[in-house]
Formats: sequence, C-alpha cells, structure tokens
Amino acid sequence: MAGVVGARHPRLDDAILLTSELVTNSVEHSRSRRMGVAITVIVTLSGQALRVCVIDAGSATWGNHEESDTLMEAGRGLRLVARLARNWGRYPLQSAPEGRVVWFELAQPESR
Repeated sequence: MAGVVGARHPRLDDAILLTSELVTNSVEHSRSRRMGVAITVIVTLSGQALRVCVIDAGSATWGNHEESDTLMEAGRGLRLVARLARNWGRYPLQSAPEGRVVWFELAQPESR
C-alpha cells in the first residue's frame, strides 16, 4: 500500500485497516476461499483521493453493515468502511457476474 500512495500519506493507516477488513471478509465469506480463486486488491491514487477495490468470487449474500452488533468481536468490517471512507460501494464483477467488487475511497484530511 505504501508503495503506491507513499509512506507519509495521511490516510495510509486507515487505508491499511479498511483493506484488511475487506480482504478478511473475502477470505471468510466469499467463494474464493472454497474454490481456490485469488482475491485481488487494486490500489489507485487520483489527485487527493485514494481508492481501493477488493475483487473476489462472490458469495450467496452481500452482507449488511447496519446489521452488525457493535459489541461483537466480528462483523464490524463494513461498518468501519462506511464510517471511515468518503465513499464506498459494491457491485457484481462484469467479467464474472458471480464475482464481486467492494471498493472505498479515502480523501486526504483538510489542511489546517
């Protein structure tokens, strides 16, 4: 991640945390693990926005960031993404409709 955005990017820690949460979701809940299919992470920096896409083989459900119990140890990944990211979303993979892309964007903090 630091190789793409730079080790001093002000949102690097948030980007690493949210990417870790999305990859963990892919490993735990997608068909990628069962099928032995790779999970792909794409990191791009455009102007002041950092965008991360996590691509996997999809699952039977899409999950819901609003249903997680805040006291549970697991199940808060999408809630974190929704809270920390400027924008985020998910959509079916065009080349493999059973696949899925989950993405988020982080903006640099305002200068003070």
